[in-house]
Amino acid sequence: MGIAQMTSLIGCNHPTERELAAEKIQQVRENPTMPDNEAVKLLAEGYFQTDSVVVSPDDQTVQIVARPADLSSMVDIGQDLEDANKRAQRAVIFFALQNLNKLTRAVKDREVGDIQLTLEEAAIYQDRTDWFPTYRLSLPPEKFDEFEALFEQIESAFGESDKDFNRAFDAGLIKLERVWDVELDAFDQTQYERGER
Repeated sequence: MGIAQMTSLIGCNHPTERELAAEKIQQVRENPTMPDNEAVKLLAEGYFQTDSVVVSPDDQTVQIVARPADLSSMVDIGQDLEDANKRAQRAVIFFALQNLNKLTRAVKDREVGDIQLTLEEAAIYQDRTDWFPTYRLSLPPEKFDEFEALFEQIESAFGESDKDFNRAFDAGLIKLERVWDVELDAFDQTQYERGER
């Protein structure tokens, strides 16, 4: 089989979500003159592997809805965490923060408003899957640097013992609550509203 035939066969394959996401990020990198709203939208869609991104034309607020299946490389952070729910919660938040960290760094030179991130969780019924919001936060651009520094501390403990990672993760989240608004936290079946910063 010739190279042209192989290429045409390969071309028939549908790109994966990860490949589509990488294309969006590459598109922005290759086009520095792209309008900010368009670039920020593509970057958010790329890093969170989701099409559920809206950028407000008025104040450049970025609204992202992400699901665990959309997030990159959902790996098991540790076998010996307290229980499976806590482990899953940490994994979902950790990888969401990792993607948020990539996004805030990528939009530094763009005009961007608050980033409002909603994580959704699946509720599976007999013949259907419903998604409902589980965690929601809002991060203003003036807090990007502070967020990145705190996330770096959490990320540096990744790969350490479960105990060390858990300690860094929990301490980091407490500090991050001073940086962003948590508008919803239903991971522990508790929903509450936070007051103003």
